[in-house]
Amino acid sequence: YARREEIPVLDAPAEIARLRDAGEKSYVLVKERALRKLPATAAESIIARRTLGDTTWYLLVLGE
Repeated sequence: YARREEIPVLDAPAEIARLRDAGEKSYVLVKERALRKLPATAAESIIARRTLGDTTWYLLVLGE
């Protein structure tokens, strides 16, 4: 058994803005197609990118 913390799922782009504005450092894993739906400022938060098969994932850091 490995103790794991729950990873919340965000349902709307507004939740990304809420996390960014909260002032706490947060990390968000986003698929490429979802990233396209976010404001352009989200692209400035990308710290890593990984493609697995046909899916590209981006790691964003918010609240810095």
